[in-house]
Amino acid sequence: GEYSVTYSVVDKSGNEAPTLSRVVYVFNEGLEYYGNYSAQDNEIFPQTAQCNYPSYIWVDSVVNNRLVFLDFACNSQREVFADVYDSVIILPFQLIQDSVYNMSLQGAGFINDSAVSFQYTKIESGVTSYWNSLFTRSK
Repeated sequence: GEYSVTYSVVDKSGNEAPTLSRVVYVFNEGLEYYGNYSAQDNEIFPQTAQCNYPSYIWVDSVVNNRLVFLDFACNSQREVFADVYDSVIILPFQLIQDSVYNMSLQGAGFINDSAVSFQYTKIESGVTSYWNSLFTRSK
């Protein structure tokens, strides 16, 4: 967003500087990754499985370079967030649960302007599985 900052200062002797205003532009640097993606998840242990689904990535309104995936882990329809550090993306530990659902996720990967790749651990109903995931930006 655009913000206007106005300030004035006075030193200990009472000398007053002229009042100044500055316009500051604030935006989430993760905005470049915002959009529709096609996702492919591949379970690599203890079983092998694959699922494909559409996903949407948007940016957090408070934390810079935090992305929010509206669908993750085989289209769980649960929001998951990840933090971008240059070309690395971190999926910090997240516990997703409600009265009938209990899952945790954690992992890391790489990101560029056309794709996001993750290796992550999913624990669901006490079963641990390991996954590779690729999100490809829709054109």
